[in-house]
Amino acid sequence: MRNPPVGQAYDTRAGHSSRPAAFPEDSKAMNRRILTVLTTLILLLPAAPVAAQAMQSSDPDLVDRIVAVVGDSILLESDVLAEVERARASGVPIPTTPAAIQDFRREQLQSLVNELLILQAAERDSVFVVAEEVQSQVDAQLAQLERQFGGRQALEAAMAREGLTVESYRANMAAALRRDQIRRQYMARAQRDRSAPPVTDAEVNAFFEERAGSLGTRPATIEFRQIVVAPRPADSARTAALEEAQRVLTELRGGADFSLLARRHSDDPGTKERGGDLGWFRRGRFVPEFERMAFALRSGEVSPVVETSFGFHVIKVEKIRGPERQVRHILIRPEITPTDEAQTETRAAEVAAALRAGAPLDSLITAVHDQAEETRVGPALQDSLPAPYGSELRGADAGDVVGPFEIPGGKYAVARVVASREAGAYSATDPDVRDQIRSVIQQEKLLEEVLRDLRRRTYIDIRY
Repeated sequence: MRNPPVGQAYDTRAGHSSRPAAFPEDSKAMNRRILTVLTTLILLLPAAPVAAQAMQSSDPDLVDRIVAVVGDSILLESDVLAEVERARASGVPIPTTPAAIQDFRREQLQSLVNELLILQAAERDSVFVVAEEVQSQVDAQLAQLERQFGGRQALEAAMAREGLTVESYRANMAAALRRDQIRRQYMARAQRDRSAPPVTDAEVNAFFEERAGSLGTRPATIEFRQIVVAPRPADSARTAALEEAQRVLTELRGGADFSLLARRHSDDPGTKERGGDLGWFRRGRFVPEFERMAFALRSGEVSPVVETSFGFHVIKVEKIRGPERQVRHILIRPEITPTDEAQTETRAAEVAAALRAGAPLDSLITAVHDQAEETRVGPALQDSLPAPYGSELRGADAGDVVGPFEIPGGKYAVARVVASREAGAYSATDPDVRDQIRSVIQQEKLLEEVLRDLRRRTYIDIRY
C-alpha cells in the first residue's frame, strides 16, 4: 500500500498486524516484554569494532589487547567478548569446554573482520547514508516506545531499571542502523557490478535437505485483490474544506509561517505536531496527485491547493537532494457525517453484489476504489493480516468474494481471493521455496566472492 500523507493510514500488507483480541495482554506484562526486547536489542547491536569503542570485559583482571589488525583499524579482545555476548543474547548455544570456547571466539573474530572489511571498502567507495533518514527511523521507534509505555517519563524509568538511558539507546540504534545501511548499500552495489553467481539444482536440494528438519510448518498464505470504498463528503462539506485550504494558502502567501499554520489547521494527526513535516522521500511513497505536485515544485516553493482522496493539501518543498524531496504539508479534510458513512456501506454492498454477478474487477477498481489503498495484497501470511482482514478472509478459497467489511478510516473493503494455501510441510519441489533458496545461496556466494577480493587487497594480521 502506498504510504499516504496522512498519519493514520491503514496498511494491509503482511506483517502489519495487531494483537488478537482473544489474547489480551495487560500493560505491565507488555512493558516487561518490551523491556526484554530493548535489552536484547542493545546487546545485539553490532558494535563498531574499533579501539575507541571497545567494550569492557566482565573480568576486571583481564587486560585488553589487540587481537587483529585489519587495514588501518584494530580489533580488541573486548570486541570479541562483546560479540560472544551478543550471540548468547540472540540464543546461540555457547560452548562450555575451553577448546570449544576458544574456537567459538575465533569464529566471532572472523565475523568482525568480515564486517570491518566491508565497512572499510564502503568508505573507500564513498558509500554513505543520510543522517536525517537514520535519525528519522530512530525517532519513529522511540515515539512508538513512548506510546507503548504511556509517555517519555515512563519509558525513561523503565529503561533506567534495565541500566539503559534513552540517549544511549538512541546513539546505539543510530550507529547500528547506519552501519547496517552502509553494508546493504555496498553489497547492493556489488550485486549490480557482478554477475549473479550460478546456483545448481543440486545445491538447492542440498540446502533444503540440510535445513528441512528446522523449517517447521509452512504457514497458511493468501493472495487477494480488493476494492476499498471510502466515505464521500457532501458537496457542501467539500466546498467548505476547499475554502479553508484557500484561506490557509492566502496566509502563507502573505508571509505566515508554514509550520505554525500546520500545527493550527492541519487535519493530519501524523504530522500536525511536527509542523506538517513528512521528512525525506522518493517517488512511489504517496498518492499520485500529491507526488506530481511535490516533484514539480522548486526548493522553498509552496503549491496551490491540491486535492487527493484524503482532502485538500497545501505543500511546501523544503529541500531537494537528487531524486529526494523534504516536504511539509497542511491537510484540510472535508467533514464526513454519519449519513456519508452509511452511504459508504451501501455503495460497498453494491460493489460486492456487482462483483459476485460477474462485473469486471478492474472496471470496479477504476470506478470506485480509494487510491490510497493497495488493490493487490500478498501472497501474505494468513495469521499476519491486520484486523479485520485476518478474520474476514480466514477459510476463503480462490475465487471467493468476501465482504463488504469495515476497515479503519470508515472505509469498506470488498476482496476477491486470488489464491489460498493451507498450512503444511515445506517441499523441495515447491517453485517458491526453490526460488527463495536459490536467492539465499546466491547472496551467500556473492558475499564470499566480495570478502575473498577484499582479503586479497587488505592487510590482515590475526593475533588470536
